[in-house]
Amino acid sequence: MGLNVYLKSTTRLKPFVTGIYVRRNGQSVELTVKEAKEMYPNWKPDGRISYKEDEYDFEYNITHNLNIMASKAGIYYALWRPEEIGLIYAKDLILCLVKGLARLKSDPKKYKKYNPENKWGDYDGLVNFVKEYLKACIDYPDSVIKVSR
Repeated sequence: MGLNVYLKSTTRLKPFVTGIYVRRNGQSVELTVKEAKEMYPNWKPDGRISYKEDEYDFEYNITHNLNIMASKAGIYYALWRPEEIGLIYAKDLILCLVKGLARLKSDPKKYKKYNPENKWGDYDGLVNFVKEYLKACIDYPDSVIKVSR
């Protein structure tokens, strides 16, 4: 299980790439067409590689193992429980993510000590997660934040 975050909108089209997901650094990520062809040389696109309507502008996930690190960086509630601190739209989340990312990057050693012992997720994974989420919030400021824990 992990934290799944979504920015929800029903007004955009989203590119559907491959539908092939792998685990990387404690996250589920969709392979690009190039990656899918490299990993599975006999794989052939089935016609789904096109634009499709999707209700999410952005979706991403990360392992729950990083919640202590996120808490120490002051972004646990912004990431895991935005509704509890009144965050509704992506634009509401931007400042929290900017500050949290700055804290994480300001002292990597401080935060790396909270890397999970089981090695499922790490500091770099959380930094990347926050960067990607922040970029999406900037790109889709009027999207509604949804989380699944």
